[in-house]
Amino acid sequence: MRSTADSATSPIHPFASAVVASTSRATRGRAVVALLVVPFVTAVEPGPRAMPRGPAPGGVAAIVLEVGATPASQTLTGAQLALPLTLDMSAAAGTALASVSGTVTWDPARWTFVSLSAGPFGTLTSNTANSAAGSVGFATFDANGTTTNQTLATLTLQAKTTLGNTNVAAAITAAGDALGVSISSIVTTRAQTACINAAIGVYGDANGDAAVNIIDAQQIARFSVGLGVGNLSATQNNGDVTADGVVNIVDAQQVARFSVGLSAAARITTQVLSTCP
Repeated sequence: MRSTADSATSPIHPFASAVVASTSRATRGRAVVALLVVPFVTAVEPGPRAMPRGPAPGGVAAIVLEVGATPASQTLTGAQLALPLTLDMSAAAGTALASVSGTVTWDPARWTFVSLSAGPFGTLTSNTANSAAGSVGFATFDANGTTTNQTLATLTLQAKTTLGNTNVAAAITAAGDALGVSISSIVTTRAQTACINAAIGVYGDANGDAAVNIIDAQQIARFSVGLGVGNLSATQNNGDVTADGVVNIVDAQQVARFSVGLSAAARITTQVLSTCP
């Protein structure tokens, strides 16, 4: 005998795939209904994956006021050092800087203030009242602002006689865009490490007598084989005329050639500077 489920009284589970009714011969007359439920799995199409959020279009990463064209420099005692104050706008993401003010400081024991001259961008106002103490103030504005790299001003200092490294650094007090909105929080600075050097001799002068001749070649040759020399520091400091980092017989040969007017290493007779730490 075949039995069918009454859909009105026995609703089929929404995930059922079939209902099978059967009669067992072994039960003879008793209807056994077997309900086979096969789960129905629906594949869900994946939606768009959430992407990592970065800066919004036009968002600002950074504007950097750099002291000097490079992060480090070397200057001889008594010489002048010109340091451009440059806006690096490469990561500004379209933001236009229209105004900026701040200070630049240095060690007055090592540098003498010479000048702070205007650059091609905007209108510069400077305050040099504290220059003797190692500080100047600056303020620059432009009606339209800039989204490209610009030089605000050039600071010129003169090196004193104290040797070694010293920092020339800037600090921002205010910065704004073309509409007058403050953007000070995204303007950073990069200082200049300025080393003051002294000339301690010339390359090739191995005995320290301010001349380069065959005597120096002989002294370098002795040093190269471990023999004593008359002025060890001069030989060590001035003897590497080939600029390969060592003082050896090759340097002696080059100095010997120079002493008789033959072509030789270009470094011979150029200044040897004290080493910056």
